[in-house]
Amino acid sequence: MKRRLRLWRALRRARAAQKQAVPSSSARLITRALTANPGMDDRLVLLTGLAAVYEASGDLPLAIDTLATAADLALPDHRYAAPLLLNLSLAYDQAYAVTADRAFLDDAVSAARRARRAVGETHPARADVLNGVVAVLVEAEEVLDRPELLDEAVRAGTEVVAAGDGGRHNLAVAYRSRYERHGHLPDLHAALRHAEDALDRAGAEAETAAELGHILRLLYSVTGAEEDAARAVAACRAAVESTEPDDEEGVARRAILAGALLDAYQAGDQAALEEAVAYARAALTADRDERAFVAAQIAATVLTVWARRHRDIEVAHEAEAAATAAVRATVPDTADRAVALDTLATALYGRFQLTGDPQPLDEAIETGRNAQAIPTSATDHAGHLGNLGTSLFDRYTVTGDRSDLESAVELDRQAGALLDEAHPERGMYLNNLNVALRHRYEVTGAHADLEESIAIGRLATRDAPTPDRPLRLSNLGGSLFVRYERFGDLADLDEDVACQREAAELLPDGYPDAPSVLGNLGLALQSRYRRLGTEADLSEAAEALGDAVAADALPRDRTAIRSLYGQVLHSRWEAGGEEADLRGAIEQARLAVEATHADDPALPQRLGNLVTMLESAAGDSPAAAEEAVAAARRALAVLPDGHPDAPGLRSGLALALSARGDTGDAVREARAAVEETPPRHPDRAQFLINLAYVLRERRAETDDVIAALRQAALLDTAPPAVRLRAAQAWGGLAAERGSHADAARGLSLAVELLPEVSPRRLGRTDAQRWLAGFPGLGCAAAAACLASDEPERAVRSLELGRAVLLNRTLHTRGDTSPLRAVDGALADEFERLRDRLDALPEEEATPFSVGPASGAHGGDAHARMAAARRRERRSQLVERFADVVRRIERLPGFGGFLRPPAVDELLAEARTGPVVMVNVGDDRGDALLLTAAGLRHVPLSGLRAERLNEIAFEFHRDVAQAHDRSVGRAAREEAEGRLADVLDWLWTTIAAPVLAELDQAGYARSGRTIWWVPTGMLAFLPLHAATRRDGGDSLLEHAVSRYTPTVTSLHLARRTMAAGAEPRAGVIVSMGEDHADRSWAAAGVEATRFAERFGVLPLDAATVTRAEVTEAIRTCSDLHIALHARSDADDPSRSCLLLAGGEMAVPEIAAIRNERARLAYLSACETTLTTAALVDEGIHLTSAFQLTGFPQVVGTLWAVRGLVAAHAAERFYDELREAGGDAGRAVHETVRYLRDRYAGFPSAWAALHCVGA
Repeated sequence: MKRRLRLWRALRRARAAQKQAVPSSSARLITRALTANPGMDDRLVLLTGLAAVYEASGDLPLAIDTLATAADLALPDHRYAAPLLLNLSLAYDQAYAVTADRAFLDDAVSAARRARRAVGETHPARADVLNGVVAVLVEAEEVLDRPELLDEAVRAGTEVVAAGDGGRHNLAVAYRSRYERHGHLPDLHAALRHAEDALDRAGAEAETAAELGHILRLLYSVTGAEEDAARAVAACRAAVESTEPDDEEGVARRAILAGALLDAYQAGDQAALEEAVAYARAALTADRDERAFVAAQIAATVLTVWARRHRDIEVAHEAEAAATAAVRATVPDTADRAVALDTLATALYGRFQLTGDPQPLDEAIETGRNAQAIPTSATDHAGHLGNLGTSLFDRYTVTGDRSDLESAVELDRQAGALLDEAHPERGMYLNNLNVALRHRYEVTGAHADLEESIAIGRLATRDAPTPDRPLRLSNLGGSLFVRYERFGDLADLDEDVACQREAAELLPDGYPDAPSVLGNLGLALQSRYRRLGTEADLSEAAEALGDAVAADALPRDRTAIRSLYGQVLHSRWEAGGEEADLRGAIEQARLAVEATHADDPALPQRLGNLVTMLESAAGDSPAAAEEAVAAARRALAVLPDGHPDAPGLRSGLALALSARGDTGDAVREARAAVEETPPRHPDRAQFLINLAYVLRERRAETDDVIAALRQAALLDTAPPAVRLRAAQAWGGLAAERGSHADAARGLSLAVELLPEVSPRRLGRTDAQRWLAGFPGLGCAAAAACLASDEPERAVRSLELGRAVLLNRTLHTRGDTSPLRAVDGALADEFERLRDRLDALPEEEATPFSVGPASGAHGGDAHARMAAARRRERRSQLVERFADVVRRIERLPGFGGFLRPPAVDELLAEARTGPVVMVNVGDDRGDALLLTAAGLRHVPLSGLRAERLNEIAFEFHRDVAQAHDRSVGRAAREEAEGRLADVLDWLWTTIAAPVLAELDQAGYARSGRTIWWVPTGMLAFLPLHAATRRDGGDSLLEHAVSRYTPTVTSLHLARRTMAAGAEPRAGVIVSMGEDHADRSWAAAGVEATRFAERFGVLPLDAATVTRAEVTEAIRTCSDLHIALHARSDADDPSRSCLLLAGGEMAVPEIAAIRNERARLAYLSACETTLTTAALVDEGIHLTSAFQLTGFPQVVGTLWAVRGLVAAHAAERFYDELREAGGDAGRAVHETVRYLRDRYAGFPSAWAALHCVGA
């Protein structure tokens, strides 16, 4: 919410007439004598003087009667008529000032209009009369709220200026007043122009300088420019300095300067606030006269700001005293009294903000009601309504009284309606209305309120001045966040993050609402992290909330921020497992609860946060479980019946009860939570999962558990990650009990949801982390499908559930010529956005800070914001890319654009040889054979995931031992023997049954090619080298083996193979190092020989630039790389080639596009090795070169000694020539050669393999 700090808006001239004792009876005698005198000029002069005597004696009615008599005598065309009518108008104005009777102002306006009509173009006093008319009309409009009076004032003032008779000052006042009434910027610019002209002509004239300062302050309120605030200060300072010591306006001008300095402070000049306070206090202590109101009102405003900025309760009391003095200095029921009361209400509200004490808030509301009951101008009345609405809204947040919320909505609506659309203050009231409507939606669920809230919030932020923009953006974001929470549209959350981030960037130093803005940014980022798993969002959320906690927030804001910070720390604990984060989360949640008043509507939510965090500690702490149960019950006890937060709290209570061992009560509460939640509500899925959990803990019927999980998984309004976990658990439990069809349904759904939890907008690191959370999901789904006799569904599960990132990228890099033939412009746009996405650098998440950061605007805050903006580019590009894809899909014949191929399309890939998918499940192993004749299924009875995992781990341990020269020869030979045992196991368990089935399918063994799709840890083993230990059969004797991560990737690789491109070879080798292993040096020599064979100069990675290496990868059709490489066991995307200038990791290689690529030969260490958690994603150097565009990539499963690598490469290129460029067949023959040469040493001959088409 935003409260308006009302500053005195106009300098008024006060008339200080001395009272004299003139008997009214004598005056009447004089009047009768004068009216009988035939000399008209003398009579009029004497009547005017007599009126002055009456006014001085305090008898205004008689003065008015006398002036009215004189005016009647002078009409219609006497030269004194216009001045007399002006004096009559001024007398009526004085009568209003004394009595507050608006009828006198109506008479003043009537007399002023008559004066204007009476003054001719040649009248010697024309300029003075019209100037006086302008002053009367402007002052009267402020009370009468008749905007046409300002139009008349501008016309009258324009006539004076056009005649060259001065009047620029009053015309500036008229334009400025009309701007304040309507908010039309041309009026403000005209006011500025005339005030500057007036000052130029009059020199250092105090009154005009003061008016110019006023106008510049209004300009600052529009632009928010520090320069405009500084100019206003300069003008107001000039007014003060040019005021004579005995000038009665001096006090008011010093107070106005204090107000201008307050603006400068809000624009960023931190020192200005202290000077503003000094001037305000000086004005208060000066001799008082009728201008005490001006000084006291501005002083109260300035002191209120100081008190809030410095959390100084003593100054807050001083502000109240000044505001009370302002009230006493005004006449009841006047506009000045209304302004003074509003100022006092603001000071009282400020004390409530500092202390949280509801008493001053109640007083502020009562005082605000008194202020808004007094008729004033539209602008002032809007301010009084808006401030009262803010106080009522805050009382609602303290007490939960719905009537206060309803009143706040109505008052905010009225305030905005009073002002023209262009009025600069209207946005402030719209901002307040946005917040009030959002909170009413949260209570009632009325969707119209939420939609109006967002629409109003957008209007409030449009053209918002700089000082107000951060808060308005943050409040708009808050409404978008609420809509996201209700409907789950990620676009709303993204826009919320954008609003909050822009708001945080705009925060000036010392901004009083900075902690709240940073808190809202943290909330938005944490929510997006929970939705998408973007680690950078969680990191930035922790930093923002750490800054907010470290800032000096108001008590109520500090409590809310602590609660949010606890949530982020809890998320960080979930992500990283650091116990310090869990302890910190619980501590922050406890502090937030302790600081929350028992009647505060936010208490249940904060208790709910504490429950969540305590549940996480309940497994190791019975005391935490007890505390969680007590907190949840307390939260439910204070919620009104039917509150939308009740189901969530009840579900949390169920988990706490279960942790305590009260499983019966836990089930009852969990069921109630589900029953109380609307059927389509997104949170219902999580409540169903919680129900399933407590049922499982109670050893309930599995049918009930599965039913709850099934409902959760099928709720399409729930977040994809929640549905995926529910579907995975549903399928897993169904498989355990032997319900294979139900298991297949659940696990297949989980696989279909997998791409949704790792959308394209995620960076590689975040996507990998998400996918690593569901290892083996595709295999489990395929196993369930095969158990229920659904082999085609099993194929689909393996394709969708594995190599998600690889397939997604290969899809976008497919052939666009069919699209180009239909819509060339759309094809260009698709390729342009695709290439921009590919070119985005992968950014590592910022490390989490330990404890609060150095401050919201510390040295690295803007750098963090810049990094955040760079991350947002991916989201923006992805949304544009998705829009282009949707447009393409609407074209005839392109409905399946970028979608995975159907099973019949995958079967078509077997036209040049069978594709064998080997699935490894927990309880079964299977081979799915895609053949030209159809799909065939071969159960593999000896293949189980647990046993395979052990074999793969031991295999690579034995490879390391076989290469370890620090151990004895016998130990190395024993290791080689164990490797041969694994090759035998691969033959017996997989290769032999598959070959037998292919025999039955009519495939000749001689010369045939098999594309293998290994799953799980089978990808770590050399299936192509499967060989009987006794020297009998070997797969090498029966088929050429190639690998492909998925059938889809094979399908896409074949579609993108370069045809007819001019061959261009390239060799990249590292020759500049002093290698300890002379065999590696030999490999370098061999690579140089290949360069000579190809007729190219080798690139020495030890000396050339990174750009030259990149260019070679981008442009060479045939590429040979002989470099050191490193596989990262924790993050396979960090696997890299080692260059002199650093590392070239998987993402950088994969981002390179090569349109002519044919073959890449990677003579480097373990190029096809990945990590166990992401084995089915196929993230390694070999796949990186596939993504670059190479349809055939030769790599190794483990590091091979340099001499062996040199022999292998030499033989490969010989065989490649014989095979007509068929890399798979060349590798096959090379491995056979190496097997014969290094018989008995599988570590030397079995690593080389070919991946791709």
